Amino acid sequence: MAALISITLSKLRRRLGHVASRVNHTGNRVRILSHGKNLAALVPISDYVALEEADAKSLQYKEYQMAEQMQRWSEIKKNIALERERERDV
Repeated sequence: MAALISITLSKLRRRLGHVASRVNHTGNRVRILSHGKNLAALVPISDYVALEEADAKSLQYKEYQMAEQMQRWSEIKKNIALERERERDV
């Protein structure tokens, strides 16, 4: 796993080019701090691409789950309608 380095926002402002270059060459991640609290992070582009792919897969899975739920709900509504028809026929 890549190393995690922390840097203050004020220091990053002065050294952005250098820090971005180091992230690119070393693969390390940089946590940006503001007033001692986590603010953001710089990550290698390969990490960013992996995160985007994971997000896309997660969204696709959620869409799949939603489609399954909608299909089950449609079946439930259909069964309820059939039961009501049978009750009327009796």
